[in-house]
Amino acid sequence: MPVEKKCIWCGEKYKVKPYESEASKFCSRRCKLAYQKRNNKIVPCSYCGNPVIVNWVRKRSKRVFCNHSCYYKNKAAKSEVTCAGCGNTFTAYKSRQGYYTNLYCSKDCYLKYGSLSTTPGYITNEKYEKVRQRLCSHAQYLKWRMKVLERDEYKCIKCGKEEFLRVHHVKELYRIVYKYNPSLSLDKLSIILESPEFNDISNGITLCNSCHTKEHRK
Repeated sequence: MPVEKKCIWCGEKYKVKPYESEASKFCSRRCKLAYQKRNNKIVPCSYCGNPVIVNWVRKRSKRVFCNHSCYYKNKAAKSEVTCAGCGNTFTAYKSRQGYYTNLYCSKDCYLKYGSLSTTPGYITNEKYEKVRQRLCSHAQYLKWRMKVLERDEYKCIKCGKEEFLRVHHVKELYRIVYKYNPSLSLDKLSIILESPEFNDISNGITLCNSCHTKEHRK
């Protein structure tokens, strides 16, 4: 026996087969497309300014382009910016300007004026990296990481993705390292490994690569 349904777009009643009753919501394809386009709006292209229809799939995009050519031209475009460290002007890709909060003219400026340089006991980025690699390959860290993944059911807590997962430290790892080992000595890793912050699973959250990058940009 056919089941009678009511179209959620036009309100007309229509009949479907019993096994289609739960999934069916529209009386026709025309109503389905009209429903999907209900939030369409016209916005200017982020590169050339021409009007672009933003459909229901792309409505959350911050920047839209009328075609691939405008997208790649915008990505390759450069303009002058001021270094967040020394104050000198230099040219940088617009894609970098929209991605990073602070831009530096060189690696030396980043190491001197970047966020790590404000941490007590900061010496060099290379020396910290050696400590971080030792910690992240330690069995105790791997157990902590697995516990966080199991708690979050192997899903990104922001978007729900199940691929390319990362375990993010709520209180940054480098702050824990500098708190318990400000000299960045490889002989004192046991102090960090035994610290409560390092072993607390509430200090870790599961994120996908994209959400992990956004979290660090904050």
